[in-house]
Amino acid sequence: MEDSASFLVAKCREEGERRDRRYKQSPDLPFAYYTFCQVRFPPSPKLVYYRTSGLKIEVGDRVLVPKGDQNIPTEGEVISARQYGTYNAPAPIEKTKEIIKKVVKRSWE
Repeated sequence: MEDSASFLVAKCREEGERRDRRYKQSPDLPFAYYTFCQVRFPPSPKLVYYRTSGLKIEVGDRVLVPKGDQNIPTEGEVISARQYGTYNAPAPIEKTKEIIKKVVKRSWE
């Protein structure tokens, strides 16, 4: 009985370590909450994570984000927006680019 319990504990620990290796955050980061948004660039179905700090972003909003290696400002559509803690963020916090601004369409356009 004790052997099977130790085996299960070791197996769970191994699975957790394997999962955590994917997006391991820097141990120097203090615990905080971050808002991550998934942004889509039509016509491509690909979704990219971006962070926001201080902007009130909702699903369906149009945003201006840095895209690619050259950080070209590109307009995209927010597909999801959620808050995550430091240790359960969907992408590495230090490597995730931030939303530049929300794009507001004027009524006369």
